[in-house]
Amino acid sequence: MVTDEAIQNALANVYSAATMAHRLRALERQVLELLGDAVVIASSTGASHATIAGVAGVTKGRAGQLARRPVIRTSAQVNELINTILEFPADALHAHASGFKGRMKYPPYERAVDRWIPTVSRRDREHDENGRHYGETVDPAEQLQADLGWWALGHRVRYQKLPLVVAVDEKIVRIREVEGWVQDPGTRKWRAEGGRLLTDDELPEWWPEELRLGATLPIPAKMGAYTPARVLADGTFVRAVREDGEA
Repeated sequence: MVTDEAIQNALANVYSAATMAHRLRALERQVLELLGDAVVIASSTGASHATIAGVAGVTKGRAGQLARRPVIRTSAQVNELINTILEFPADALHAHASGFKGRMKYPPYERAVDRWIPTVSRRDREHDENGRHYGETVDPAEQLQADLGWWALGHRVRYQKLPLVVAVDEKIVRIREVEGWVQDPGTRKWRAEGGRLLTDDELPEWWPEELRLGATLPIPAKMGAYTPARVLADGTFVRAVREDGEA
């Protein structure tokens, strides 16, 4: 029997693969532009088309075609962008996130499944660790980073990418849009991407009253600030407890 969770996970894989394919195609177009610029610049230095063709792994005719196209970037810009893409490929791919028309399908669809919502409830205080500010900060940019992560969450939360709820002194003060999750290398913790502040009017119709702005959200006992909330298929709200990293 195919379970609702299996459907959700299968759709998540489709969405993730399609998103990656879109970003890779867009990055390929950008890199081909860089190649064209690099060929034009190399040709302007006096390098022959035959030499350029051998370096680029293309035919002499193709090198000649590239050398005749209008240049877009300077030599310094080409060099900087190539090095940036090589050093930070994930950032380079993420830069091409816009324009993708696919959207992850969440319940309800043909059959309802449980929804997993990341929630953070903490005290109104700030602390520093490794030069970074955590908790409630004064600077909006630091507050965004403090809200987005890092959190020890599981695959259900990551796949569904539902908004992140933040409570301070047990009162919900912010709800942030989540575009995806990025893992902290070498750890089991994740940081949310995105972070645009949402109003109650922007939340899904099924969103529980317990997780709306101004509602009370207790600080999880002995678990730090983060714990997931669960909305069952019948609409019942449960403040979930993490077990075996499943949520």
